[in-house]
Amino acid sequence: MDGSGEAIALGTLLARLAGELDEAAAGCLTVQAAISTLLDRADHPDLGEDIHMLQDVDRLQQTLRALAGVLALAAAAAPDTPVQRSDIARSTRLASLAERLFPARSAAPARKTGPRPAAPGITWF
Repeated sequence: MDGSGEAIALGTLLARLAGELDEAAAGCLTVQAAISTLLDRADHPDLGEDIHMLQDVDRLQQTLRALAGVLALAAAAAPDTPVQRSDIARSTRLASLAERLFPARSAAPARKTGPRPAAPGITWF
């Protein structure tokens, strides 16, 4: 993580943040699929409550995906506005996230930005 106070283009930062939100949304799809599969196989007495929980995870996934899209649009609108890396780094407590947002000069960000298609094969009740 580079906390030297060096500037980063706002568009670059927003695009990386959009990618992080998109990855989180993809993680929600994985959780949905796993829970749905377990519920489909289990003879659970309170299935109705579990279905509501799955709907909450789906809402979270949709919200994350929508926020990723908003950030991607904002990134295109303000590509060169400088932001101090040190200001952002101080607010980023998760070291692995900070490393993805501020990769070493020789390393490109590992994740793609932009929305991904929804995962097929989720069992809905």
